[in-house]
Amino acid sequence: MAKGTVVQHLGEGLYRINLQYAMDRIKAELAEIDARIAELAVQLPEAKAAKIAKQEHIDQVKSYLDEWIELYKTDPDEARQGLTDNQKVLIRLAGELRQISFYVDQLIAEDLGLKKRRALLQKIPEQKAMDVWCADYTTDLSDDIGVIDINGEGGQGVVIQPGYSGEAPYSATRDGILMPREAQSGAQVYFNAAILPGVQKWFPRYRVGTIQSLDSDLASVLLDNAASSAQGLDINQRITLNGVPVVYMDCNAAVFAEGDRVVVRFTDNGPLVVGFESEPKACTPVVLWQLGYSPGSAGRTKAFDPRPDEVWKVIHDEPFYPANGDVYAVRKALSVKKSTPYTVQQESSSGIKSIVVAGSAPVYTYLDPAAVEEANSLWMTGRGHYLLICRYDSGNAFIQNLDTDWNVQGQFEVANTPMCAAGSYGENYIAATTNRIAVFCNRNASDGISIVRILDMAGVEQTTITYPSTDEVAWVSATRDTIVVSRRRNNGASGPDTWFVNEYKENGTQLTEMEFTGPNDNTEAYAVASRDYLYWYLYRSDGGSALEEIYIYDRTETRDSNGALTGISYDQRAEVLEAASSNFWGLAFDIEPPPATA
Repeated sequence: MAKGTVVQHLGEGLYRINLQYAMDRIKAELAEIDARIAELAVQLPEAKAAKIAKQEHIDQVKSYLDEWIELYKTDPDEARQGLTDNQKVLIRLAGELRQISFYVDQLIAEDLGLKKRRALLQKIPEQKAMDVWCADYTTDLSDDIGVIDINGEGGQGVVIQPGYSGEAPYSATRDGILMPREAQSGAQVYFNAAILPGVQKWFPRYRVGTIQSLDSDLASVLLDNAASSAQGLDINQRITLNGVPVVYMDCNAAVFAEGDRVVVRFTDNGPLVVGFESEPKACTPVVLWQLGYSPGSAGRTKAFDPRPDEVWKVIHDEPFYPANGDVYAVRKALSVKKSTPYTVQQESSSGIKSIVVAGSAPVYTYLDPAAVEEANSLWMTGRGHYLLICRYDSGNAFIQNLDTDWNVQGQFEVANTPMCAAGSYGENYIAATTNRIAVFCNRNASDGISIVRILDMAGVEQTTITYPSTDEVAWVSATRDTIVVSRRRNNGASGPDTWFVNEYKENGTQLTEMEFTGPNDNTEAYAVASRDYLYWYLYRSDGGSALEEIYIYDRTETRDSNGALTGISYDQRAEVLEAASSNFWGLAFDIEPPPATA
């Protein structure tokens, strides 16, 4: 693990960072070295001077000794004691000189060694510039961030910690900091090299691998072969990991596919897939742009990604199925999975009333022998999909629950609700939170009142939201635990129409309401929300000139200490995305987070 500092976001979750080294310890050592070199600058000359003085003293004693030797030649008895005393002094002084010389050599060696060490440490860069992907699609990182070293050592891959849940900021206890080998002692280098392969194998932190299969929010991952830089030892305990939970932003496994390269984090409770090795995918909304929706026209389905602060990107463009135009695309019956638009379409030339189409390929057909039932709306989740089917002879509705492979798991009727009466033109839609299903009818046939019914996952009604007869519900959407409704109030001659966005708890309690006043001839408005944004599409026709706008709001959730939602607020961003008359027929998010299991 390591510490990095963000220099620049290069786009799509790619960052230019400075990888930081443990400069505090290096600088502290350099300060100690400088202080000691300064001491040596005094001690070494003093020691050299002492050595010179000692040598001069020895030379003086030697001269005395020479005189005593000369005297000894003529008068041995007189010179013997003086000669002996001077020899003793010379021997003592020579020993002292050797000690001083050794001390001087020690100081010289220490001075040279410290200067060499200082030069080495001064060459170590404080940081290393590199371009690194964030493990998830977080585009607003700044300051110091935590960096993942794949396989637990440098040189085998670097990824920024996932940022969506606030994990990306640097944590000293979790991330540590790199200490260059040059800055370590010999004992440290030896010890680290000795235990490295064992730590990597038996206490793994992060690996990379490839998704082999997905089952809801569980993945089977084939890890890359991994070897330690110490002796090339294999550091994988096993190479295939099955049933690995995917914990990713607010959509978990929904944006992953077989073959994706992923980052695996090892925890005390087992491995987790926490992001992508590179090019992370976003749990972002897409705008679906449908053209040529009338029977007999070979229309196209286009999908755009209108991410805030970035240029729109066409992420899907295919003709309707079949290409000869023998299909009618129902208004707004849209859902999105992994950036592929799914629409509910009606075939006009046979008894097959409803086809779910992924792009331009059919994936599910709803047969209608009685020719009185027709699928109207689709809501997709990571664990299963919900298809709303209207029965026009009774005015009731069916909801089919399908698994992710489009196998019917169950079906229940929403009875005593004339939401599918003839003449409603398919204005009936479905959305699902974690624990609830919301369906609505625009001005149901019995009393002209728009309603949103909230059901549990078994189809049992929990509550109903009823709107005034002046209000027309235009769209229903959902987040993980809220229901989002957009509606229009016809103010008649008293003034322009008023549009509302209401967001509710799963029990129907209103969290917030936003009001927008537009011209009388506004025709459509749809709102969808994620954790961070509210996107509101408005189709307006002012004086015969059509204009389509998408208003983007920063969305803030307020939660109590138990994590329960207590409020929602919207703050409009500066930009408004516009497109000239292009028949947007719906606004949809990439597949919502899967419902929680009991």
